[in-house]
Amino acid sequence: MKFIKTYFILLILLSCSKDNQKKESLYNKNIQQVSLEDFNIDKEITGKILNVDYKTEFHEILSIDTLLILKTSSRHKEFFKIYNLNTLEHLGDVGVRGEGPEEWKNVDINHVLTKENDNYMIWVTDRFNGFLKKINLSKSLSLNTVYPVYEKKINVNASKFPFSSIFHFNNRLVADIGYEDDTNSRFKTMNLENGEIIKTNLFPLIENYSKFQSQILFNFYIGDFRKHPIENKFVSAMAKLNRIDFLDSNLEPFKSIVDGENWKDNFFDARKIDVKTADMYKMTDGYYATSVSENYVFTKWRYDYKLDEPPLKDISIIKVFDWKGNPIVILRLDCVAYATTFNEKNKILYVNDSKNEHILMYDLTNLL
Repeated sequence: MKFIKTYFILLILLSCSKDNQKKESLYNKNIQQVSLEDFNIDKEITGKILNVDYKTEFHEILSIDTLLILKTSSRHKEFFKIYNLNTLEHLGDVGVRGEGPEEWKNVDINHVLTKENDNYMIWVTDRFNGFLKKINLSKSLSLNTVYPVYEKKINVNASKFPFSSIFHFNNRLVADIGYEDDTNSRFKTMNLENGEIIKTNLFPLIENYSKFQSQILFNFYIGDFRKHPIENKFVSAMAKLNRIDFLDSNLEPFKSIVDGENWKDNFFDARKIDVKTADMYKMTDGYYATSVSENYVFTKWRYDYKLDEPPLKDISIIKVFDWKGNPIVILRLDCVAYATTFNEKNKILYVNDSKNEHILMYDLTNLL
């Protein structure tokens, strides 16, 4: 009798295991293998230096219409410096670093810069204190105040819903994993009405991933997570594994761009990776410095990355896709790109050259 009970228990467990495998394998249903040869255009382009204040060290960069927003490094008191693209006039600063009222200590931007009723809006987030704040940049500049004019504020329990990047729409929050996440998922949503949290499974799967602590899994699965400026769809470009996922509003991938082999389920085995060494950096062909516009996704490809060796020359390879996941063009920039932004109005890609501390502009009129 005991044998029969044990047998049925094993069958149930096996059935559950198969169900989970089927559920997780659904994330590979829309895989598209894309190599460099699949892009119609592969172009080396030369940038032109944009004459803005180079006494300031810039990190992030955003653009829309005639507006250029530059996020400064942590050594500067002001947070955003804003310029007119036509005249390069400095329009003003918005945001102050500090610990006083309405000052920011650890604030990120979520890369969604929009125009609403002739006002320019941007969201800032704090993953440590747990909030999202929507800033009306136009009103802030018109009032000539560095302290932002807010349109909306949302508090988030950072311990319950940790995040790296986070977005708000349809009265819910959408985020990727945070460093302190204790669950094995890549993305999640929170219903702001009832607090319900729904999480995705990990994909691609690392064999025996449960052997890793959540902080180590975070380092494997984190990447640039971006939202379409207007529509409720997303793109995730992983920093280590060779994978770009295009996701709908429910975080279901409708197209996954891959190449090589290391994006596959169970390609890596947690039992065989020594995280105390540089093994984690052997997962080459990842992506970073991802930016989006209404029609395109730009993501910098980390090729032949070696931890202890500098690149052979100052060049950045940018892969450009449309929002259907179709490969459009390869851009080979003559700089070390740290961050990019594409202006749909003038068809110019603006790039932060981290090595030479320049803002460069690349005219893509004949390419896009």
